[in-house]
Amino acid sequence: MDGAGASEASTAFAGDEFYDDAVKYWEGITATVDGMMGGFGRLSSTDVAASKKFLLPFIRGVEAVVQPNRVLDCGSGIGRVSKRLLLPLFAEGDLVEQNKAFLDRAATYLVGGDQHCRLVTAKFRQ
Repeated sequence: MDGAGASEASTAFAGDEFYDDAVKYWEGITATVDGMMGGFGRLSSTDVAASKKFLLPFIRGVEAVVQPNRVLDCGSGIGRVSKRLLLPLFAEGDLVEQNKAFLDRAATYLVGGDQHCRLVTAKFRQ
């Protein structure tokens, strides 16, 4: 991409319109695994398995570079990734999501395991 194209790309995300559009989009999505996966909920197990394979060398073994004490799930949705991937590997977690309906669903979705986490409703662009 030439210099002019790069400049156009960076300004496309600079305004409030981009973020406002994202909020509107997610407000129209159901608070389910299928909703979080864009209609491909059946791929959730495959997604989690591949992510775990990628993450494990960073937190376990002789070459680990991260202590699995606390994890932050930004844009957590209903907590699908936290429940199935992050919270089983880390002692505690924080789920941060701008859509309160998603976090309300996360409160019940995460029940059933030893889930040590906090749910925080916040925007990342404040």
